[in-house]
Amino acid sequence: MHASVRLWLFRALLVVMALSTLNGIRVAVTRREALQVAFPGTADPYLYGIMLAMAVVGLLALLGMWRWRRWGVMLYTAGAIVLIVLDVIVRAPTLHPVTVVAGALVILGLAFLNRDRFRLNGETTE
Repeated sequence: MHASVRLWLFRALLVVMALSTLNGIRVAVTRREALQVAFPGTADPYLYGIMLAMAVVGLLALLGMWRWRRWGVMLYTAGAIVLIVLDVIVRAPTLHPVTVVAGALVILGLAFLNRDRFRLNGETTE
């Protein structure tokens, strides 16, 4: 796959994932009762807060990857693992952990294909 195609796919996916996460935050904040129907465990205020915090962590990780920071990839990986465990605790619909895993695999795969752009100290080849 040509480098510019890999770059375009990676950046496009980061935007889609960020928009999806922002929409999830919007629903969680403005329609909390709908969130509790889909994720019954979020009726607990602590679990609700943790779910919102994980969404913010996901956005920070996506931003880090957009800026070609290795910590963004590591944070996204750790966040995906935590979110899968959290999905079990809050009794998320089956589709949610499946999409978390699928999204993480695609993002990490594209990050690997663009690994030459990630530098240890954040310097890029751009």
